[in-house]
Order: sequence, then structure tokens, then C-alpha cells
Amino acid sequence: MHKKATEIWYARMFMFVLMCEVQFFHHVFVVLCSLALPFSCSVCFLFFLSHVQSAGSVQLTLLISLFQILDLNIKRNTNREALNALKTAVCDSEKVQVCFGNMFIKLPTSKTKEILKRDQEQLDMQINDLRKGLKAKVNHVYEMQGKPELRGYNLCPLTSDEVMAINSILKG
Repeated sequence: MHKKATEIWYARMFMFVLMCEVQFFHHVFVVLCSLALPFSCSVCFLFFLSHVQSAGSVQLTLLISLFQILDLNIKRNTNREALNALKTAVCDSEKVQVCFGNMFIKLPTSKTKEILKRDQEQLDMQINDLRKGLKAKVNHVYEMQGKPELRGYNLCPLTSDEVMAINSILKG
């Protein structure tokens, strides 16, 4: 990575820390998504812990959850890219080399696809669990600041059964 890009990245991170100290935690996820993270999220997290000392434990757990979501999203995207590469470039009868940790293993393509799909499902469940917990943490931060709870923040989409029931009522 170029020195200039690294300096720009650190400037963005410092601006984010300043925003956090001014209590704009409901915009945290939007700001983090707009950053182009050049390093792994663990390095970013260590950077934040060294600079965010005035934040309370609730805000830190909120930041930890956000970084976990980002890290899991990065893993999910790499898995998705791998699945797409396997679909387009390789036929099912061939074997592919897969990196597990720090070693490469040659596996059949079908087995590799199964492993990646299971990993995708696990990552999706972990991300959804973290996002559900994130809402409660943000509400707790608002409560500690004496602000009213965010309206409409805890809404859930209708399930397919509920949509069918509404449609049947409207038609009949």
C-alpha cells in the first residue's frame, strides 16, 4: 500500500473517532461502510481501541459488534467470490486447491462448493445475530444519553405467511 493512501486512511479513521466521541453512534455503520478498509478489521479495531479512550463500555461493545460485522462481511464476500469463480471457471469433475488457514488442500469441486455454502450460511446467521444485538446496544446508548428511543428502528419485515394472509384478506 502506498504511503499516501495509508495516511488518507488514518485521517478517515481519526475523523471517525472524533465523530464517535461527539456521540454520533447511530451513524457509525454508515460511516464504516463508506470507508475503504485497506487492512484487516482486527488491525482497525486495535487502532480504535488505542484512540477511543473516553468512550464508555457500551460504546466499545457497539464498536466491537460493528467491527465483527465488517469482518464477517469481508469473509462472506470472499466466499461469494470463490463460489462464483467455481461456477464459471471449473467443471465439477476437476479438483481445486483450497486454502484452509495456512495450508492448501486439493478437494473435489463439489465438496468445495458444499463447504463454501455451509460457511456462507454460518456467516449469514452470525451477521444477523450481531445486527439484532446491535439495535439493542444503540437503544441502550440512547437511553444512557437521555435521548428518546429511535422510532421505527425495531421494525421487522413481514414473513411470507403474513403477506399471503394480508393478500387473502384484501382479495376476499
